[in-house]
Amino acid sequence: MSGSCLCGRVRYEVRGRTGEITHCHCPICRKAHAAAFSTLLPVDAAGFMLTDGAHWLGRYAPEAGQTRFFCSQCGSQLYVTYEQQEQILLCVGTLDTDPGIRPVCHVHTSRKAGWYTIRDDIPLFPGRRSLAVEAAAEAVGLERCYHQMQQMLLQASRQETVTSLLLLWAGAEKIVPLERDIKKNIRTSDRMECLPDSRFAILLPYTGANAARILGERIRNSAKIDAFDSSLKIGMATRLPEPVDMADIMSVIDTMFVEAERGMMQHVVAMP
Repeated sequence: MSGSCLCGRVRYEVRGRTGEITHCHCPICRKAHAAAFSTLLPVDAAGFMLTDGAHWLGRYAPEAGQTRFFCSQCGSQLYVTYEQQEQILLCVGTLDTDPGIRPVCHVHTSRKAGWYTIRDDIPLFPGRRSLAVEAAAEAVGLERCYHQMQQMLLQASRQETVTSLLLLWAGAEKIVPLERDIKKNIRTSDRMECLPDSRFAILLPYTGANAARILGERIRNSAKIDAFDSSLKIGMATRLPEPVDMADIMSVIDTMFVEAERGMMQHVVAMP
């Protein structure tokens, strides 16, 4: 990949591994780009090379540990660095070539511009990508789970129906048999995702607390694990038929995960 600033004085190339493209709505990004959000791509610092115009680079540190680099002639924001990190954030708008990937989510949406409405259907995160997503950026299952929950909850809100989430953990050595037992017991409308740390999430549309609890016990029985055996941990959360909009959806999902994880720590199917 290669890119340049508006006036063309500063040019760069990117080689090697990249991360995922995100739209950031934090105030620093909005003001730096004079736009509703900035579009950023993490790249390995070792694979980023300035090919021309390094002496035209300006820099500004809006907060401790962060430095933003720009062309001092035309003002184009080019990339951002952070202390003690081996990646930089590339400003995707300065690319002259197609990176071959597309944005995966919006972040810091709780601080987005009030005059801007997000209209696409990629996941929204009120801060940085929460739970294990930020720490495990390559955990595709969790991001897919969030996206599916987002669609499911929005549909449930329109139809005024209930939705539940089951989280299960049985350790790495039991992950294959547990996955088999889950698939034997869920409906075609349910969604199962394998998450980091040997966990499974089961998304249950049109399912209340009692039905989700029964499913959890049915999976436990199918796995032949005693109710007092802590080798299988199950947690649950239920969202009642309440209105929810795009601005709040990720906070709702975070809350459901926290409730379900609390039940897992108690080694039982937790009632809300």
